[in-house]
Amino acid sequence: MIKQAIEIYNNIRLHWSLDLKTPEEVHQNYNMQPYKPYKRKTA
Repeated sequence: MIKQAIEIYNNIRLHWSLDLKTPEEVHQNYNMQPYKPYKRKTA
């Protein structure tokens, strides 16, 4: 059951912090991803 949950989390479930991609997609295309800063812009 834990193995199945990890499989879903890494390969099926989309993540907002990864621009609606799975961790596996991001890992496979790691060097092709543009840098995404999380620092808030000041007005």
